[in-house]
Amino acid sequence: MTERNLVNGWCDAKTIRRFLLSALLLNITAWILEAAGYRNDLENAIEKVKLLERADVTSGAEVCDFLQKDYCLFGLMCMVFLTVFLGIVVVHRESFKENWYVTLRRIPDYRGKYLKAKLSAVLFPGTLYVLYYALQWLFQWGMYCKHTPEGLRTGRADELWKLVPIKSIGEIILYMLLFALSILLGSLVLRRIKKDIPGGIVALGGLVMTVLLFTEAIWFTNAWELLAVLLFLISIVTAFLVRHVYYKL
Repeated sequence: MTERNLVNGWCDAKTIRRFLLSALLLNITAWILEAAGYRNDLENAIEKVKLLERADVTSGAEVCDFLQKDYCLFGLMCMVFLTVFLGIVVVHRESFKENWYVTLRRIPDYRGKYLKAKLSAVLFPGTLYVLYYALQWLFQWGMYCKHTPEGLRTGRADELWKLVPIKSIGEIILYMLLFALSILLGSLVLRRIKKDIPGGIVALGGLVMTVLLFTEAIWFTNAWELLAVLLFLISIVTAFLVRHVYYKL
């Protein structure tokens, strides 16, 4: 196995271009669908409030009633699918190369480059989703400012922050990191499961905790507690990932 194949391990340049094009088209389609859905929801909410006001009925509407609260689910589904796909492909395609792990051991100081190559692959969908999430929020804020009548807006300085989605971009980044690292660790461990059973348990635990924390099956009163737990879990998974690449391969 050549050094180039060891870094890429899964495809050639043409396949990479096809994957990038497919990923971008998938995310663009999801973004347009969510943007159109938000615009329809916003128009319906404004019309409902106006009808209630004409009937002299207090609507009780608040600023956040004019923003969707689905965490950009279409884009999230794209991110999950692409991360799992890459996590499997960039690891297991190279497993068909004869003596791939022997080659890895024979290249001096190459394990760090190997790990960086795999991380850059599985983190790409998450990076794309962070951009997707930020652009979706900016679009929603722009639509809110443009179409919501002045009478339905509070006019307070904190109005912008009330429109920030329930899960901030900072939280989304941490969830993405935990999920991607767990997928990569699990994929590496599954290739030779008997050599690193503890790593497999940690990878599974990371995936389970990602789902439980994101869906708020486990919730915390203070935001800093959630952030601390996420950072702790990320550090644990990262430590086992480094351990696996440097000591188990």
